[in-house]
Formats: sequence, structure tokens, C-alpha cells
Amino acid sequence: MRATRHIPPYNNDLGQPVPGPDRDEAAGLTLTKWQKLASYTNGVATPATALSVAGAVLTGLGSRELIRHNYGSAVGAVAAGAICDALDGKVARALGVDSYVGGRYADAGLDGVKSAMVASASAASGTLPRAAAALTYSPKAAGWASSILFKIQGGDPQTSAEGKIAEAVRWTVPLMFICSLAAKEHSLNSVSKITNGLGWAESVVAFALGAKAFAGYAKSQSNKN
Repeated sequence: MRATRHIPPYNNDLGQPVPGPDRDEAAGLTLTKWQKLASYTNGVATPATALSVAGAVLTGLGSRELIRHNYGSAVGAVAAGAICDALDGKVARALGVDSYVGGRYADAGLDGVKSAMVASASAASGTLPRAAAALTYSPKAAGWASSILFKIQGGDPQTSAEGKIAEAVRWTVPLMFICSLAAKEHSLNSVSKITNGLGWAESVVAFALGAKAFAGYAKSQSNKN
């Protein structure tokens, strides 16, 4: 029996990604149980997706704690959700199931849900200024909407380097404003000013990188369709 290996993703002549496990199978290689399951479910039913779901659940719990003004537990849960978000792609690549469109859309959809939960909870709790929320999340909302549109037209969600950095920064913006409010409540005014300033700076960075990533993604998908 020949050993299983993962062939890196590539695009066919139409610019569409060909799943690695499909190529493995065509080459006569033995698939792992996760590759077989990914093949049956278009990459949705995998440990990577389960990790994305866990991240969404943790983010939801953190958002609830944020609305209740339990800042410590809110930060902890949201941070744990962010860790899950950082690991799901690595897990997918390690298992050789990362190039299925269904799995990518599941991840993109859950990322959008997590961003929406954190943004709405931060706004509802009064920790995130509306202008900062608009700067931070408007490129994300535009990218999410266009991703759905391009899916209808046969596109595929892709994340650029700018998009990945913007997503990482996006997670820290609400945390900075939470820390600012918590510090103010404990009369740590200098710490509150610093974290508040960092929150505004990061929201501007998230907007700039997110807007650049969105423009590149929209252009690439429009050229394919």
C-alpha cells in the first residue's frame, strides 16, 4: 500500500482550485479518513471546521460576558476564540484537507459571524466607539458580502497577506477598548489613555489593510468571471 501524501493546492485551466485529496486519489494514493470525509462533504466535515465552530462558540460566550461587563472572562473567551481561528487553517493544511471550497466557505462564514458578534457586543456594552467599529469592520462586511456574491458566480474565497494581518488586528481592537474601560474603572487613567489610543490606531490599520485586501480580492474574482 502506497503512503498517503498531500499535494499542494493548485488551480486548473479555469482558475478553479483542485482539491489535494482528489489529486491524491487520482494518483492512486491511499487517503486518510479525514481526506475521505472531506471528499464526501466538500471539506466541511473536518477537525479544522470543528475548531472554527469551537472558536465561534467561545467568541459568542465572550460576547455575552462583554455585554454583562464581565471584562476578564470576556477577554479570556474572545482570546481563546481567536486562538482557534489562528489554528484552524494550520490543522486543515496538516491533514491535507485545506483546498475544498466548502471548507473555505465554512471558515469564511464563521469568521464573519465571530466578527459580527464581537462588534455588536462591543457596541452594545459601550466599550467600542461606533466610529472605531465602522473603521474596523466595514472592510470585513464588504468582503463577506462579496464572497457570497462571487460564490454565486462560481468564485472561491481567497485571503491575501493583507487580509490575514487585518483579521489578526481586527481581533485586538475591541480588546484594547475593553482594557481601556477596565483600566479607567480602576482609576488607571494613564493605562486607559494608552490602550484607548492603541485601539484607535489599530482600527485605522485594520481599515487600511482590510480595504486593500478587499480591493485585491474583488479585482481577482471579477477577472475570473
